[in-house]
Amino acid sequence: MDMQKAWNDLDDAVCILESNIRSFREGNVSVYKVIAVQLRVLLCDKQNPLLPRVCREVRLHPLWGSKTKEQTVGLVFTMPTMVSPKGKSGPETARLFDESREPIELKEWLDQALFSQRITIRELIDSVRNKEAAHSDRHYNETLKLTRGFSLVGDEKAHIICIVVIGEYILEQIKMALEDNASESSKS
Repeated sequence: MDMQKAWNDLDDAVCILESNIRSFREGNVSVYKVIAVQLRVLLCDKQNPLLPRVCREVRLHPLWGSKTKEQTVGLVFTMPTMVSPKGKSGPETARLFDESREPIELKEWLDQALFSQRITIRELIDSVRNKEAAHSDRHYNETLKLTRGFSLVGDEKAHIICIVVIGEYILEQIKMALEDNASESSKS
């Protein structure tokens, strides 16, 4: 495996996430689709996700109020997010992830129930990427039918806000890992 290519791809993914998250926050809502594509490349690519190729020990914080598989049996709907007041312009989504808890392995993190027992972080990313970003399917799948029915902040649909917040979190985690890697390298 060409590690230089993987590092170049990671740099590109960081740039794409940064510019599209900024664009979303400036009002260009449709870029959430580009963010979902990058999240899939980084985390969910079935053959070889990029982030674990570059950072061997990927561990991420669990969702707020996340539950074990046994605790989610029969779960109809859950929305683990913290929404905080912003002032005159309305509320803003603060966090989906509980950084006070121990980080968990990537597979477990992706398989956390986000909206229901069946809709996980992985399922949401794949659905947005497959049904809205990479293809123009005639119909939404069950994941998007459910998540498009809920709004979190203003008029934004829940799936859109969640994709952007996941993107912000992953971008932050990548930057911290790169800083840690750089400081470890400078010590050697």
